[in-house]
Amino acid sequence: MTTDHLSSHSASTPATQRGAMDGLLATRAAAAAGAPQPWDAFDALDDGLALHDRPGRQIFANVALQRLAAAEDGLQRAAGGAVLPSDPGALRLLQRALAAAASGTPVELAVPRRSGAPPYLLRCAPVPGRSGWTVLRVADSGARRAPSEIVLRSAFGMTAAEAMLAVALCRGASLSEFAAERGISIHTARTQLRALLSKTRTERQADLVGLLSGLAF
Repeated sequence: MTTDHLSSHSASTPATQRGAMDGLLATRAAAAAGAPQPWDAFDALDDGLALHDRPGRQIFANVALQRLAAAEDGLQRAAGGAVLPSDPGALRLLQRALAAAASGTPVELAVPRRSGAPPYLLRCAPVPGRSGWTVLRVADSGARRAPSEIVLRSAFGMTAAEAMLAVALCRGASLSEFAAERGISIHTARTQLRALLSKTRTERQADLVGLLSGLAF
């Protein structure tokens, strides 16, 4: 891991973690906007994600966001196909948040759910290099948080196997459970865990999970 990686991790705070997440997702969104088939990476995310163009049209919603809309528990698919809050007040707040993000200011808000479950957390952020474009991320605040493998590999230089372990640990799996599921020895899993601790500059598994869970939104 480079010196830049180390210095950025030591100064990490919830605000800088969210900023880093915005940057990673929005940069990928900017690149994807001009690609012929741009959406595969976004469909790998556990959280819902939507991309809005300059007029504010929702031009993409990933698989996770479509699933949330299909559940009809605070989100719904509007007549034009966009996934939006079903609560009128939350819809107005989202429209204001998207306008602010289009002007360069990230905004967070909560969307109530009909079931009474913890609200969805929404974050709107600008897309670098695309004036007026915004990326919207939707997370279930009641779910156990785990960042995507894409983010972990980009942020910490993890290998694919290390990122898979990191996500599993964040979701509550034990090291032995992960090893059994992946068909690897516990020795290999421990070697991967040591690599994760080194790359994230953490000393204990609990510290590792705490740090990475903070990157989930």
